[in-house]
Amino acid sequence: LPTAQNVNIQKASSLLEIIRSRNDYSPCQLTHTPYLFVLCEAGRLNRALQHFEEMKSLSIPLTVREYTCMMKMYLRNRRTGHAIQLFDEMVSVGIK
Repeated sequence: LPTAQNVNIQKASSLLEIIRSRNDYSPCQLTHTPYLFVLCEAGRLNRALQHFEEMKSLSIPLTVREYTCMMKMYLRNRRTGHAIQLFDEMVSVGIK
């Protein structure tokens, strides 16, 4: 990866950890979505998928933005079947 992308990932990760360490931390889109977007921008499929699943496990309401980010990641990595499955999941949970 280009150095700038690695730096962006490190900064986003550090920021998320600082937020998580606060006493008033509450998992939400505002605290987790930016990190997901940085991972997707950098092309880090496995880490993005792991974070996406973590967001779901924390019951963070996902929107079309998060699903689209992940579908793009799958398509960039030529995993069309996974992108279609994710699209179907998005529709099944009521996101249009």
